[in-house]
Amino acid sequence: MNEFSAGLAPKFLRRYVAGGVSIALEKGKTAVRPLACGDPIRRLVAKCFCVAGKEEISKAFAGRNYGVGCPGGVEVVAHFLRDCLNRHKGSRVGLLKIDFRNAFNMIDRTHFVKPSCEMFPAMSKWTEWCYGESTMLLYDHEHIIESAAGVQQGDPLGPLYFCCGLMALVNDIQALNPVYNKWYMDDGGIIGDVELLKKVQSRGPERKESLTECLKTAK
Repeated sequence: MNEFSAGLAPKFLRRYVAGGVSIALEKGKTAVRPLACGDPIRRLVAKCFCVAGKEEISKAFAGRNYGVGCPGGVEVVAHFLRDCLNRHKGSRVGLLKIDFRNAFNMIDRTHFVKPSCEMFPAMSKWTEWCYGESTMLLYDHEHIIESAAGVQQGDPLGPLYFCCGLMALVNDIQALNPVYNKWYMDDGGIIGDVELLKKVQSRGPERKESLTECLKTAK
């Protein structure tokens, strides 16, 4: 376990341990939701990091993204948003809802590996070992898929990695001083005047290179 967590495990194991079994769940009538069931060793190491870094993780995302390190994060964000809307009822501010298409599976790995290593250096070697190169996903017991993008949704550290990759965008928006700027994973809510919200919306496509998918403008 220590060898894996320190990134010292033999490299030939990476394709298998950092890969997994791919599962395609039905999503509507015309799409599927790809999931990956990771190797037990990989999941165990990741869970150890989650437990050991619990306080550090909570502190890193406090007040910004409630998808990691915050028990009951959905409810917390919902209450914050409701209270903020009630306080500004009748004012000239609006709410911009932000979401991304297939963001977990499509985020460029170079854009979450680096910030993850900077924010959580204790697990940098493990992060690079798992996501530094493409790995193998086995689908239907016979089809091999090269996994070279996104965070594996079967990885216990997957949500943390994704939120690390999104943090630059969240901080860019915060620098505009909105009335409200809170996220749950890739779902963000921004409250501010019309001009501020226009600036916020323009930052999604600007950050397209990191998420590789533009904003869901239909939402």
